[in-house]
Amino acid sequence: MMTKNPYRTKIDVVARILKVALNGANKTMIIFLARLSNQMASRYLEHVLYHRLVTYDKEKNLYKTSQKGREFFMCGKTVQIHA
Repeated sequence: MMTKNPYRTKIDVVARILKVALNGANKTMIIFLARLSNQMASRYLEHVLYHRLVTYDKEKNLYKTSQKGREFFMCGKTVQIHA
């Protein structure tokens, strides 16, 4: 019997952030729904912003998954289905 690894990969965390931010989310929502600490959320948000997987609207204080992020997210879902 195989046991599931309780730790998430970096790709898992990024995919979760992209999912939460599909329709726009503030940092608190991302922390709560992606189950991240504030420090981890800051690090990962910096990463996904750098790679243009999400955009940030300073006026609304919202992160939103970009088209590139949507494509990345959909590729990840396809890999999960076929795994």
